[in-house]
Amino acid sequence: MRHFAVVTSLLFAWLVPSSADAQRVVAETFMIAAADPGIQLHVRNRHLEGRNSFPGERVVLFVHGATYPSETVFDIDLPGGSWAEHVARKGYDVYLVDVRGYGRSMRPAAAPSGESAFRDDGRRGEGCRRGGRFHPQAPREDIVDYWGAGKATWEPEMIRVPTLLILAEWDQDTPLYIAQEVFAKLVNAPYKRHVVIGEGTHTLALEKNRMHLINQVQNFLDE
Repeated sequence: MRHFAVVTSLLFAWLVPSSADAQRVVAETFMIAAADPGIQLHVRNRHLEGRNSFPGERVVLFVHGATYPSETVFDIDLPGGSWAEHVARKGYDVYLVDVRGYGRSMRPAAAPSGESAFRDDGRRGEGCRRGGRFHPQAPREDIVDYWGAGKATWEPEMIRVPTLLILAEWDQDTPLYIAQEVFAKLVNAPYKRHVVIGEGTHTLALEKNRMHLINQVQNFLDE
């Protein structure tokens, strides 16, 4: 009878969801001013219902790259669920921003430049109000203007926070040797980690092994 009672208790504990899993994750969208007058950036927020205050270390900001707007990568219901919702269920205040000219952000008359995108990154932090973690990426035009000419758009040596550098095995856009060069230059990060996910490409967040990516990032955030 004692063994039966123990097994029953364990099953009951397993079947009852945690308080975070039981709470609903809500979504809010709003616009914030960009660095330049007249430009508005679209921001999407996911957080647990009823939670309105978060410390800075529990705020996450997703910034997309040069192909897709944020919502179509980070908050899409693929197998395993939305990445943004997954992070929000862990008790984080999650923000997704569209770079000017992408998604629902305003499109300036001229093509966005790397300089304007980086200026907007500071404004995004203000829009989130409580800080955040993000890695800015310049729009596609700068791939030609900067990367094609061998010029860096940012300096890894200037990063002074814990850093996770993660990519997929078959990524042809940011191949392994480039990641290794960047990793070696993270000399001022308090600690750094380089992770390679097998059987994936540059769009790993949308592929079959996406949960490996999501779980690795989540473990890093939770440390």
